[in-house]
Amino acid sequence: MRMHTDTIDLVFVFNLKGENKMLHAELTGKIISSFFEVYNTLGYGFLEKVYENALIYYSASIIWNSI
Repeated sequence: MRMHTDTIDLVFVFNLKGENKMLHAELTGKIISSFFEVYNTLGYGFLEKVYENALIYYSASIIWNSI
């Protein structure tokens, strides 16, 4: 049985050296950094919804501080 990887293939592009480069790498890095900032602040053991709400709050505060 073949797995559906169409969405995964669109994420990667190849440069002239044949190396994989993620599209939107800068945005992805900011999102992952934000998650770890929230996770390290709250610690472990909460439900996913708590981390989701905290990440939304954290992201909104970053946006408001940049205006």
